[in-house]
Amino acid sequence: MIAFTVRYELWSDGVTKKRWLKLPPGTKIDTTDPDHWVFPVGTKLWKEFSTPDMLRPFETRYLVKLPSGKWDMVGYAWQHEADVTIAAPGGLTDIHATKHDVPSTEQCHVCHDGVKDGAIGPSLYQLSKQQIDGKPALAELFARGLLDKKIDEIDPPGTGTVQDALGYLHANCGHCHNDAGLWATVVPMRLRLRASDTTPESTWIYSTTLGKKAKHVLPGGVDTIVVAGNPDVSQLYFRMAKRDLEQMPPLGTEDLDSKGLATVKAWILGLK
Repeated sequence: MIAFTVRYELWSDGVTKKRWLKLPPGTKIDTTDPDHWVFPVGTKLWKEFSTPDMLRPFETRYLVKLPSGKWDMVGYAWQHEADVTIAAPGGLTDIHATKHDVPSTEQCHVCHDGVKDGAIGPSLYQLSKQQIDGKPALAELFARGLLDKKIDEIDPPGTGTVQDALGYLHANCGHCHNDAGLWATVVPMRLRLRASDTTPESTWIYSTTLGKKAKHVLPGGVDTIVVAGNPDVSQLYFRMAKRDLEQMPPLGTEDLDSKGLATVKAWILGLK
């Protein structure tokens, strides 16, 4: 099992997360398309959720790629008194007296089926500038024979707030809003970065949001995805700042991400 971290965290109400990856012996990740890695059958992924004041985690999510090419996904709830976990394919709410919910298998697929091969965390942008056992993550995976080709690290285009906002949107929204996701033919907005992006203006995030009409009109007549210089009437920011049926992301969060909101707001304010 390989412990890894991601550069841009998916907001999960501030909980602490740890991640592991395991490939079957002798297999490699196919990175022919650097934007959509393909994992070998038998690949396993774990993500553990906890808070700093807890001696044990309260959830571990487990994914395994089946011979069919599909992924089996289930969350396990920790039973602290017995130090064991119980599979919860139907999901659980407010475990261990927290606001944390274990998602159902169906809910897991809502997010993970938004990318071509189901695995969201281990990817080009997310592993760039990260380390595995004290070494650059992408180079270390290649050195261990787990990538089919050497891959250079990459940064989101731009600098400062622009780069931070693009990375945040990629990690928190791009697994649904991309060219391969469930919503690709329904919503033209694309919030996923590509390896070929060289400037902020060349990204889908810019070309499919700035001044573009949204699919829905929200209260107050908010109908444009991003209005340059005005986050309050930009539907992208408007929905990030809600926690109801209109919120984005729609799953996995009940609290506002103040830092993420501030980053996206600053980015929109700086647009012209």
